[in-house]
Amino acid sequence: MKDSNYQLYGNDANVCNQKNRIGTFGFVLSIVGFCLGVPTTSIAWESSLLMGVWLSGIALLLLSFIFSVLGVRNVPRGLSIAGIVVSICSLLIIVLLLLSGVFLFFIVSSHDW
Repeated sequence: MKDSNYQLYGNDANVCNQKNRIGTFGFVLSIVGFCLGVPTTSIAWESSLLMGVWLSGIALLLLSFIFSVLGVRNVPRGLSIAGIVVSICSLLIIVLLLLSGVFLFFIVSSHDW
């Protein structure tokens, strides 16, 4: 039974049926980039395979940011905005982990054992 008080007019009727494939793709890339990039940040220096996985994660995060920014121009914008947030937060976490590793390296190397 339809509710006669609620009707979609004009552009609102088209918004429900639209899909933002670029934004969705950017969001999926950001999740995959997070899973590949963040956990391997601290152990990427141990083997070339882990370094490749880490660099792939960073490349996917950068691509996800680009696709998500392009997807914000389309409607609906939800997954595009989520992709931007996940990719920026992931890149910030990676940078903070790298900086903390460099900081700890200099503290340990300057200490006389």
